[in-house]
Amino acid sequence: TSRGQTTTIARNTVILGAAYGWIHRIQISLLETLLWDQNLDSHTAQGVETEATSQGLSNPTFAAAWRFLEDGGTGLSGEFGLDATPSFGSKVTGDGKNNRDGNNLSGSSSAGATLAFYWRAIFNELGILGTMNHNSSGHTEAATVANSFASAPYWAATVTLNDRIHFGPNFFTEVGGTGFLANQTDQTADDGIERISSQSFYINPHLLLGFRPDPNVVLTLNLMSHHATTSVIGSRTGAEVTSENTAIICTIGLLHQF
Repeated sequence: TSRGQTTTIARNTVILGAAYGWIHRIQISLLETLLWDQNLDSHTAQGVETEATSQGLSNPTFAAAWRFLEDGGTGLSGEFGLDATPSFGSKVTGDGKNNRDGNNLSGSSSAGATLAFYWRAIFNELGILGTMNHNSSGHTEAATVANSFASAPYWAATVTLNDRIHFGPNFFTEVGGTGFLANQTDQTADDGIERISSQSFYINPHLLLGFRPDPNVVLTLNLMSHHATTSVIGSRTGAEVTSENTAIICTIGLLHQF
């Protein structure tokens, strides 16, 4: 919701990933997301309704991870990773009035690092990991010049805590949450108006259920709750506009090891 306007988004997403154990304790991977039939339905305070759709492939993410610690005696392990996501053009938002579909691109490139530690004891696995990402300047193309804008580079960081419990060799459950640290982005609209977008700190808790029907196959069902607040201050009037984004996200996963 923002200034009395409520927006509902329904979407279908397929996350495709492949990982390969390159050499001892080093893994390389590729991640791609396919979005189709995303429908955005907005209602203003005056009752005006607009609809827009988006679909397409995302920017691919290339990653490498190094398992630098593996202590079987204590159950401790550590991992360090690097990732890069190149840009393949502007992010385009859908425009229902003009029958224009949006895309699934981010509008900018990014690079990041991850540091993770895990502790395993009998049927329990505890993990904590932190990420730091740098997002380059990018561009978002909207239906109007005022809503199209260029974003300045910015940093973003997260901290995740997970606790996984195994119930026998085939079933497990995991509870945890990811905290997104506050960040700020400078934006310049295509009509020359500058604004500052601020994202407050928020946490996405999740519950994951897992089943291993085969030693090389893992099926997962993940439920995540999302609630974030964003404030935008325009340079022309100095007025602050606050929007809230709330979602319940359900993800079904399939992992096959060869």
